[in-house]
Amino acid sequence: MSGPIFKTITNIINGNRLSRSNIKSSKTSPFFFYSPIVIILIVALLLTTFISIFYVATSITDSKPKTSVSNFTQSLPTPPKIQYAITYFDKKLLVELLKDCNITGKKRKLINACNYQNTLVTMTADSITQNNPGSFNIGQICDIFDFCYGNWTYVNDPEGSDEIEYASNTLIHNLHGDCEDFAVLIASMVLSMGGDARICYAYDDNNGHAFTEVNIGHTRIYEYLAARYNSNHSISSFWTRTDKLGNKWLNLDWFSKYPGGKYVKHNQGIIFYIKQEYCEDFIKAQ
Repeated sequence: MSGPIFKTITNIINGNRLSRSNIKSSKTSPFFFYSPIVIILIVALLLTTFISIFYVATSITDSKPKTSVSNFTQSLPTPPKIQYAITYFDKKLLVELLKDCNITGKKRKLINACNYQNTLVTMTADSITQNNPGSFNIGQICDIFDFCYGNWTYVNDPEGSDEIEYASNTLIHNLHGDCEDFAVLIASMVLSMGGDARICYAYDDNNGHAFTEVNIGHTRIYEYLAARYNSNHSISSFWTRTDKLGNKWLNLDWFSKYPGGKYVKHNQGIIFYIKQEYCEDFIKAQ
C-alpha cells in the first residue's frame, strides 16, 4: 500500500510532524490528504462502518430460533381461566377489636407489605406471565410461582426481628427473604393479575410457617398442572382447602415446590385475606 494517505498516517504513527514544505511539495490537494480533521473523520467513518456491520451480524444471530419457555408452553393445554367468588365477611366491630390477629398488628403489616398496585410488582408480574396472556388463568399462577421459586434465596430474619418486607423491596433485593417474604411476594403478584390470594400462618406443636393460597373457585386445573409438572414430580393429586362458599384455595407454599404441592404439617393457624382486610383463626386445615 502506498500513496500520500498511507505516508501521512505512517508519519503520524511514527511521531513525525508534517512540515509546511512537505505539504507544499505534494501534488495532491493538501487539505484533502493532510488535514488532521479529515484524517480523524476518515478514521471515525471506518469505525462507524465496522460497528454497524457488527451490530447487524449480532442482530441476525439473535434472531435465530432458541429453546425458550414459550416453546415449552406450546405443548401444554390451554390454561383454564380462573373463575371464583370473592368471600366477603360480616365484620363486627367489637369482635374485630378483640381478635388476636388484629391486636398484634400482624394483619396490618401483611396488608401493607402486599403492595400489589406498586408499578414494579405489576410490571414484573406482567412480564413473567406474557406466555399466558388474557384473563387471570392457571398458567399465570404457575408462571408466578415458578419465577419466585426458581429465583428465591432463603434468608432468615436477624435474631429477635420479625420484619415483613414489602413485595416491591423483595424484587429490588433479588428475591431474598424468609417464608413470610415469599408468601407476600406470591400473593402480591397474584393480586396484581386480578386474582384473589390469602396468606396463612400455620403452626404445629413446635414450629410456625407462612404460605400463600390462591382462590381458584371451582376451576378444573388438574389437566394443566399435571401436564406442566408431572415430568419433574410424581403427582397424583393437588392440595387445596375449601372455604365456606365452596371456593377451593390452591397451595402456593415454597416448601411444596410446585402449585398444589402438599401442605406442611400443621394443626392450627391464622388466615389473612389481603383484599378483604380480614383475618380469622382456624384449628385444622379447612
